[in-house]
Amino acid sequence: MRDVNGPNKVALILGANGITGSYLIEHLLAQPTSSWKQIIGVSRRFPNKTWLSEDLKFIPSQISDVEQGRGRLTWISTDLNEESLDSIVAKYRKGGVENVTHVFYCAYVLIEGWQGAEERKANAKICHQGVQAADIVSTRLARVLLQTGGKFYGVHRVKRDQPLMESDEPHPAADFYLDQIDSVKSLSQGKQWDWAMTIPGGIMGFTRQSQMNLATTIMLYCALKAHTGEPLIWPGNGRGFGAPRDETDVVYLAAFNVWAATTPKCGGEYFNALNSDPFSYERLWPLFAAYFGAKLPTEKQTYPAEPAHVMDLEAYYGKSGLAKSIWKDIVAKNPDVDPTSIDSATFWFMDVSLHGMRIPLTFNNNKARKFGWTGYADTTEMFLRTFERARKAGAIQNVPGLRAIKNVQAPIRAVM
Repeated sequence: MRDVNGPNKVALILGANGITGSYLIEHLLAQPTSSWKQIIGVSRRFPNKTWLSEDLKFIPSQISDVEQGRGRLTWISTDLNEESLDSIVAKYRKGGVENVTHVFYCAYVLIEGWQGAEERKANAKICHQGVQAADIVSTRLARVLLQTGGKFYGVHRVKRDQPLMESDEPHPAADFYLDQIDSVKSLSQGKQWDWAMTIPGGIMGFTRQSQMNLATTIMLYCALKAHTGEPLIWPGNGRGFGAPRDETDVVYLAAFNVWAATTPKCGGEYFNALNSDPFSYERLWPLFAAYFGAKLPTEKQTYPAEPAHVMDLEAYYGKSGLAKSIWKDIVAKNPDVDPTSIDSATFWFMDVSLHGMRIPLTFNNNKARKFGWTGYADTTEMFLRTFERARKAGAIQNVPGLRAIKNVQAPIRAVM
C-alpha cells in the first residue's frame, strides 16, 4: 500500500460544491502546502464566486487561477451520473488527477421521490464512476475516503439500539450507501490504495448553496417567525423536543475526514463522526428564540399523540408558497438580505428530521478515539456559528444575534 500521510498530497474532492466538500476545501487550504500541495474540486458546476471571494478570501487573480486550472485549488466540471466513464477519465487527465493521492467522496444527488429507486441508482453510479475514473488516471492514489450517513443504520426507517455503533449491521434501507461501499471495496481489490468510511449524523453549517441542511432550515424558520411576530412554536412532537440527539458540525467533519484519510491504521475501517455531546431541542429552543428576537409561546406547548406533530412545515411554508411570500417582505424591509436565501429551506427535510426519525438518536464515537482521534465540537456553538456566518453574509435579517445571549463561548475551531 502507498503512504497515506506523505508530503505533497493531492486531494480530489467529489461533491466539492456541497456542504462537506466546501468545508473540506477550506480546511485543506488552511494546511501547509508541503502537506497538501493541491486540491481539485469536482462538481457539475463551477463554484460560487461569492464563496471564493467572501469565504475563501480569494482575490480576482486567484479566482481566475481556479478557472484556468493554475492555482492550488483547481476545478473539474463534470456530471458523474450523466457522462460516460470515458468522458470523465478524459476530464480527469486534463485536470491533473494523475497526481491525486486521496479521493474524498462526499457527493449526493437528490432525485424526486426521496429514497426511491432512481435516487439509489444515481448515487451508486456517481460514486462508482467518480472513484473508478480516479483509479484509472491517478498513479499515486493511496486512499479513498467514503462519507456516508446515519441512514447507513436505517434510522430513517426503524428504531435501533442506542447508541449506534460501527459494529451494528447496516440496515437494508441504507440502499445506495451499501452500493457505494461495495463499489469502493471492489475497486480497491489488488490495488495499491485502500479506503476508509465515515458516518456522520445530520451535517450542519452555513453554506451559500445547500440542500437538506437542517441548521439552515431551522434558521430560516426562526427568521420567518421573528419577522411575523408569531410565537416560535416547536413544530414537531413532544418526544422529539426532549429526546437526546447527536449531530455533526461540518467544521469538525472536515477535520475528521482528513484524519481518517491520512491515518494509516484507519484503512478498511468505518467510523462514526459525531459531535459526541448529545443535546435536545428543548434545551436549545429558548436560545434560538433569544438569538432571533422571536417570542416563545406564552403557555407551555401541548402535543398531539405520537407520531402526529404540531405542524406540517412542508405544507404550511413550502407547498403553499407562504415562506417565499414572507421572505419577500423581509427583503423589502431589509434590502441587504439575500432574496434567494429562502430557496435553501427544505421544510420537508426538517419535518423528517424533527419527528420522522426514530429517536432518541445517538452515536458512539469511541472507536475513533481508540484509533487516535482527539477532535471535538460543541453543538450549541455549532448552531450559533452557523447563524452568525449567515447573518454576516446577509442570508438572514440583522436579528439581535449573540448580544442577546449570555454566557456563550466563542465559536469553536475543530482541533486535531
